Amino acid sequence: MYVFVAVISTILAGIWFYIWKSLVVASHLPPWAYFSVLGILIITYFLQMFRWFEWANFDAKPKLLFVTYFFLGLMSLLFFGTAVKDLLLLVFKAFSQEPQFNAVTFLICLLASVWGIRTAFKGPEIKNVKLTSPHWPASQDGFKIAQISDLHVGTMIKKRYVEDVVTKTLTLNPDLIVITGDLG
Repeated sequence: MYVFVAVISTILAGIWFYIWKSLVVASHLPPWAYFSVLGILIITYFLQMFRWFEWANFDAKPKLLFVTYFFLGLMSLLFFGTAVKDLLLLVFKAFSQEPQFNAVTFLICLLASVWGIRTAFKGPEIKNVKLTSPHWPASQDGFKIAQISDLHVGTMIKKRYVEDVVTKTLTLNPDLIVITGDLG
């Protein structure tokens, strides 16, 4: 377990450093902004470590847990966004525009994180899809399948959310319920 945590924490430290070096340092921020971002990065890194080591009972502190997961998601998006930004800078040799690329990268990743939170709090989404096949027997016309996927039940997704999914699924009166994707 400790080897796994050591490897993961080293990988995360590398990701945090890459974002710091490529997105923050290269943006030429004023000192107050530079140190503010550095402080946020250090705090969010250690929040991840505390969560994994369970030194704090995060499950009993949903607001702290929410902040921890938000920053883990944001940093994941920033990592991939920064990698794409760096590739674009290399391909187009637009290094003089790097601070603008950095600002756009950060803004896009932040908006994507906010969109993800909005989608999660909105609750389960129902999509009606009508499938047709010439090989489908006529006696089975109107056969309803309800698919449930990616609930991610755990520390943030609780019983009330799952009950809402079950209720919405049952009101569809499906002939078959299929559960796919990540449940927990």
